Amino acid sequence: VAGGTTGGATGGETGVVASGEIGTITWTVSGDGTAAAPGQLVIGGSGEIPGYTIDNPAPWSQYSASIYEIYTKEGVTGIGDFAFYGCTNASTVAISKTVETIGKGVFAGLTNLCNLKVETENVSFCIKNNALYSQDMETLIFKIPANDGLYVLPDTVTEISPYAFYMNDML
Repeated sequence: VAGGTTGGATGGETGVVASGEIGTITWTVSGDGTAAAPGQLVIGGSGEIPGYTIDNPAPWSQYSASIYEIYTKEGVTGIGDFAFYGCTNASTVAISKTVETIGKGVFAGLTNLCNLKVETENVSFCIKNNALYSQDMETLIFKIPANDGLYVLPDTVTEISPYAFYMNDML
């Protein structure tokens, strides 16, 4: 995959635990969650990952305890509401250059998230100061939980997405 940071599991998709399809979207959970084989959720195919709710979670949520890394592959154009909810051990999420929309609560419950990446070729989103913004810096999508204390929003922000500060208890 061109662009490098996303597009698939860095170690390949060996040790597949579960996989499935949702329309034109495919997903695979691999690894066992150990340091030697950190659990990875890789979502590919084409189109948008559907939206879910807390009461009706994504099909991979039953494996959430072993998911430490989440990758979207090129071709995924959107991430629906609460798609990654409950993946509390995920420390890395990498968003491909083709993702154009991100729903509410996508990162809610990712209490160990410390490494959020967006491919530089993505024209819809960017990372600045440990936060995910729309590319025009007008919408704050999510602030990575950290012991930041005070967090000052850029003057350009006119909208804050629901759950943007979820689990940011130290602000």
